[in-house]
Amino acid sequence: MPSENNATCPFQLSRSLLWCICLLLPLSVFNQGLRQIFDNYSLYEEEQPVNLDEQLEHFQNLLEHPIDLNKASDSDLEESALFNQEQLKALIIHREELGPLISLYELQAIPHFDLDFIQVTLPYLTLNKSIDDYHLKLSKLITQGEYQLFLRYSQSFPSKSGFDTKAYVGNPSDIYLRYKYNYSNKFYYGITMEKDAGEAMFKQDSKQGFDFYSYHLFWRMNTKVKALAFGDYHVNLGQGLLMWTGFGFNKGSNIATLKKESSPLKPFTSINESMFLRGAGIHTQFKVFQFTAFVSHKSLDANITYTDSTLSDLDRNSIQLSGYHRTESELANKHALVESILGFNIQFKKSDKHLGFNNVFLNYNKVLKNSNKAYNQYYFQGKQLLNSSLDYHFLHKSFHFFGETALSISKNQVGAAALNGILFNPDKKIDMALLHRYYSPKYQNNSYANAFGESTQVNNEHGLFISIMLKPSKDLSIASYLDYYRFPWLNYQTNQASNGHDLMSIITFKHKKIFESSISYKREIKDSNTKIALGINESFFINNQSRKYLDAYFTNIDLSKTQSLQVSTKLSQQEIEAATFITPVLQQKLRWHISYKPNKSWTFQSRIELSFFNDRINPKQTGVVFYQDIKFNKMELPISFSARIALFDVPQYQSRIYAYENDVLNSFSIPALYNAGLRYYLNLHYKINKHLDAWLRFAHTYYSDVSSKGSGNDEVNQNRIYDLKMQIRLKF
Repeated sequence: MPSENNATCPFQLSRSLLWCICLLLPLSVFNQGLRQIFDNYSLYEEEQPVNLDEQLEHFQNLLEHPIDLNKASDSDLEESALFNQEQLKALIIHREELGPLISLYELQAIPHFDLDFIQVTLPYLTLNKSIDDYHLKLSKLITQGEYQLFLRYSQSFPSKSGFDTKAYVGNPSDIYLRYKYNYSNKFYYGITMEKDAGEAMFKQDSKQGFDFYSYHLFWRMNTKVKALAFGDYHVNLGQGLLMWTGFGFNKGSNIATLKKESSPLKPFTSINESMFLRGAGIHTQFKVFQFTAFVSHKSLDANITYTDSTLSDLDRNSIQLSGYHRTESELANKHALVESILGFNIQFKKSDKHLGFNNVFLNYNKVLKNSNKAYNQYYFQGKQLLNSSLDYHFLHKSFHFFGETALSISKNQVGAAALNGILFNPDKKIDMALLHRYYSPKYQNNSYANAFGESTQVNNEHGLFISIMLKPSKDLSIASYLDYYRFPWLNYQTNQASNGHDLMSIITFKHKKIFESSISYKREIKDSNTKIALGINESFFINNQSRKYLDAYFTNIDLSKTQSLQVSTKLSQQEIEAATFITPVLQQKLRWHISYKPNKSWTFQSRIELSFFNDRINPKQTGVVFYQDIKFNKMELPISFSARIALFDVPQYQSRIYAYENDVLNSFSIPALYNAGLRYYLNLHYKINKHLDAWLRFAHTYYSDVSSKGSGNDEVNQNRIYDLKMQIRLKF
């Protein structure tokens, strides 16, 4: 747990001086395109994006096998995830009316393709160099592609207390092994194996070796059958009210990502142990109609408890999504529930319009039963659930309309949810978006639903989102959004109906391909349960904000003439810590980001970010993070590297700051920085030959204000943590 000791130390004072010096340094960016796609979202998303490793791999594949704009089909262009619907329509019309593109820079003449977008996407595009051949014999299709073998090892030092006490059944290493084959992004097959730190291998509870196995075969075709999926795969339907297991953005400064866009079926290649289906799927097309059907049958982790030792009266049965099997209790949860899913999608689709009907039927072999809490009484309970929806999108002039309306039917209740949005361009320098959602408290869904919203649950939310992006000049852009939302029923950690709003704005200045600077600000205020955090001397300072809440709660004690709340005979520590208030919690973040690329080999990145937290009860919190990145990548040399040094002073977990980090190929890290300290990492890549690559990553975090980190089995009884990661890739 974070320390409550926030006293200033010499290290913190020296950091302030370092910040003043380092702000004069240039700034760096990893791959410019990937940073623009991901980094902006990692700042504002409180949780790590689901299946981000797959999206990184997707763009890496596009770098190695760029999409041919002249030969790619409409579905290929959409599958690339590079273009929004307006750009897709404009590009297809341009090809139909004027024929094949002569140069990639011809994209500047196509509506909705601005210079910034073209520069970001150029590495993933090509002309007339495609080797795609949909009419290859199957024997050649499965043998003439590219084979890759990945082996990754990682470990943190010193080990957590769970290893010392033998609570964890395995060793501290994290091992990842993967074999994959793909032919020009059309035919895939492979197997992925992983063991998390603390999980055992080749022991009584893991005789199969690795804890997690995933396998897939996926085939894209240019016939009436568009795609076949076997093994593990993704299903993405509508706007996510029923099912969206692949990668997807939520709120952010990029208006184009508000609308979820993806083909219904995609291969699953991640190490996420829950967000996928296992079975088979097919995607077909007959003229303007498309049909997708899928079936899934797999085991899930679940925590099952009974009221007595006879195991006859079920008390609670809830799905566990962590994927960890390190302790006896986690192993007891492993594969305790069996899930079966049957679904289909029928859609009418043209380049500028789409209407789809989605249906998902879910069945468990055991009854799901929630804990006896007021906030979750409308959550799904039982064995069977049916979800159906209609989704649409169409373009009219400069307006892009989209949405989905869904219905849930279970044994206990019927619920509804709806999401509708508009993207429009009133001027070539202005992009705007308007999105409304209403998710009834009674709308029930499975764990694969992933729609736009403030809450991770797709229910009990009503909100209106407005966004605008201005481009006054080719070098300057301004993006802002405002989101108002309310929760008609109780929420987790909020014991009443509540509401909130958040706004974000980012101003970006770019000069050619050399320099970029941006300033972003986010402000969110949301009702939440708040408790008193007693200090180390069992006292609590009363300020002007907290006084009215304390006076209203502790009516048997006169607090009007005191400046602190003390543990005493009249008021025990248990009574103080049990007090719960519902207050509007304010969180703010301010970031300044500068990047500089003096030449093709060197790139630099610097950032300073401030966070502010105020729950109206406890003292206000202010946090700050500064980091400096540097990257070297010269095509003529076999070695490249990226490095960072970060200084942070973030008093508590509530004001934590997330920072996306460069990592080994197809991996990612977004640590939450809090407490006070220093973190740095070095990421090395050595291309041994055309068949073999090696990566080495070393990271070190030093905490100056605490003597240990974490709690329970995850506690590390030191203030220095080291992370080591090694990876090799064999291509043939």
